[in-house]
Amino acid sequence: MIGPDNTPLRFLSCGRIILEGDEKASARSEGREVALICIKGAGEVRVDSSAYAMTLYDALYIPPGKQYDVAAKGRVDLVECSAPSEKAVETQFVPFEKARHDPALHLTVGDKSSTREVYKLIDDNVEAARLVCGLTFGKPGHWTSWSPHEHGTTREEVYLYIDMPKPNFGLQMIYSDLQNVDFVAPVFEDDAVVITEGYHPNVGIPGCGINFVWMMAGLRPDVDREWADMHFQPEFVGKG
Repeated sequence: MIGPDNTPLRFLSCGRIILEGDEKASARSEGREVALICIKGAGEVRVDSSAYAMTLYDALYIPPGKQYDVAAKGRVDLVECSAPSEKAVETQFVPFEKARHDPALHLTVGDKSSTREVYKLIDDNVEAARLVCGLTFGKPGHWTSWSPHEHGTTREEVYLYIDMPKPNFGLQMIYSDLQNVDFVAPVFEDDAVVITEGYHPNVGIPGCGINFVWMMAGLRPDVDREWADMHFQPEFVGKG
């Protein structure tokens, strides 16, 4: 589990629920809102009297104060992220197939060397308090999170890299000053990087795009959830 207890994160926590065969797991969202995103396999999540069939890239938003029970259908791998919330709203299922065909949630962005597909799974379509979550799939050899941007005054974030089977990898950077880079390292499938401040561009190797789940928590509930609220590195705007 990644969260405030072991990282600089203040609000966001994230982990994985991986089940096989007839395995089951249960948890309760006491004082927190939860988002589940299926990154492999298929399973079922029960909340109250409703059952949600989770398949690849589907998302489920669970408000605080709910028990949720997860069962595998063969094997399931769910990303689980959460943040403090007192907001009384409904559970909401976000099928990937529906998001894929919604121009407000599926964006093709970037230029000749930074093209990627972005899917906003938990965004304005969900009445969350802090969480904003989605997927990015970069083109082989292309940069993403480009032009370099930062949002450290409004949102903290975790990237979890997916669909990059070894030996494929990407390169992740985090910095406020390019002359004194805070973090630069190869990242592989299942790695996660915490971003609390600084620009954070990344790039995939030739033959493999860099792909990741991005999970953000607004520092102020109901205020800092605007996905496009970011500051771009001025010298690289329009270059990519």
